[in-house]
Amino acid sequence: MKKSENLISLINHDIKPNSAEFPIACFHLQSYNFNKKMSEKRPAFFLLIIVFVLPVLLIKKRNSLMYFSASALAGFEIIMLLTIQLIIGNMYQLTGILIAGLMAGLALGAGIEFKLLNKLSKQIKGVILIIYYLLIGASYSIILSMRNELFGIILIIVLTLLPALLTGHLFRELSFKGDSSSVYSADLAGSALGFILISGFTVPVIGIKASIFFLSSLVFIGIMFSIIRNKK
Repeated sequence: MKKSENLISLINHDIKPNSAEFPIACFHLQSYNFNKKMSEKRPAFFLLIIVFVLPVLLIKKRNSLMYFSASALAGFEIIMLLTIQLIIGNMYQLTGILIAGLMAGLALGAGIEFKLLNKLSKQIKGVILIIYYLLIGASYSIILSMRNELFGIILIIVLTLLPALLTGHLFRELSFKGDSSSVYSADLAGSALGFILISGFTVPVIGIKASIFFLSSLVFIGIMFSIIRNKK
């Protein structure tokens, strides 16, 4: 009894509780792992910074929206995989379906000429992505509350398909107007940043819901860079 009381007295009740939207336990686990043998990990951190900062400095400004939109889409993919885990309880059997849906959206957007999307500037497409991620972030609690597994899977695939289609069409537009290899490079580099940034930093630090809002800020940065480039 005394031992139990001692353990309870050590609990800090002011710490934010762990939840599906904010997996604070993940943050504490990562903090604990980072603190162990920190001197051995510093070279790896330095290398990661170089690997992910250099593309931002080297990509052409006209491709900056592609870079940050791809980063946001990759982060959104990670979040949707986590959402499947939270709703269904096992994301491993459905990971392939989700990734296939995302790739299908990218292929449709890049390969098919949508007249409606052709009429929109790349900045407007970016604004649509910003609004889309904001809406998903605002309704994320509702998505998590779903109990129908089949409907949940279909909804998540559809939610992933739509921004992938728009991002793919952005790739199509930029490729037609410039060097496709540099656009592809910006796409891949941005995706790499999104995977690492969302899964390794924002989700543990600010939670899943706030990370979705953060995706909007990535696209916004891309729009700002593209506008600055156009003014020069």
